[in-house]
Amino acid sequence: MGQGSGGTVGRGTGTAGAGRAALGAGDLNALGDDYLDRLRRHIRRFMVYPEVAKKQKQQGDGVMTVLLRRDGTVVDVWIARSSGYLVLDQAALKAVRDSSRVPPFPDRFPNAEGEIDLPFGFHLGFLDRVFN
Repeated sequence: MGQGSGGTVGRGTGTAGAGRAALGAGDLNALGDDYLDRLRRHIRRFMVYPEVAKKQKQQGDGVMTVLLRRDGTVVDVWIARSSGYLVLDQAALKAVRDSSRVPPFPDRFPNAEGEIDLPFGFHLGFLDRVFN
């Protein structure tokens, strides 16, 4: 099987530019801020703050990497930087898996698949921190 460029940054298979790409600055421009915003909003609807984490007052921010097909199918997702709490990391991964199919890539994005780093966070409100 021939090797393609996979885009500006990344790995491809088959014809040049048709394979997987780790999205770099140029590729993110091809996706556009509007796509990334739609993707984040779509996944956010599936985020559930685990009750056990709330009770233990666990909060944190992390980054997950999502491998997507251009049609919006989630191929894989993993934690690139942990929130510091396994239960929060697992909740973020579950949200992405539950949200599949996400919005498809814009037509101007040339690759069949792409990896996107997405930040996530779980934060308690003031009342939850004080009274629960």
